[in-house]
Amino acid sequence: MTVFLRSASTGALIGPVVFHRMVSGRRIKPQAVIWASRLTVVGLILLLCTLASALLLILRVATHDWAAPALVAVILVWYLRCWFGLPLWAKRRYTDSDADSEAPAAVDNGQ
Repeated sequence: MTVFLRSASTGALIGPVVFHRMVSGRRIKPQAVIWASRLTVVGLILLLCTLASALLLILRVATHDWAAPALVAVILVWYLRCWFGLPLWAKRRYTDSDADSEAPAAVDNGQ
């Protein structure tokens, strides 16, 4: 299962690069960015599952005790905080929600 998850995450994480190369110059940049973002999130989720599965496998073989799932849970929480929690927190803290919905005002420089 771990090998399957790793293969799937590799495909999803490499996908945005291939997608960009194939559609470059076709004037579909907004759609390309949306799909690249989706593939990246899917790839990160699959990578998270891969790392958890591999870590659980290794720790259960190495330790033979109940602590393995607890240690994996701690690492999963760390990954989730780093990969998703921190960016979401920064987005909420440092962006203005009103400014995101409004288009920037045109600047007339007298030309």
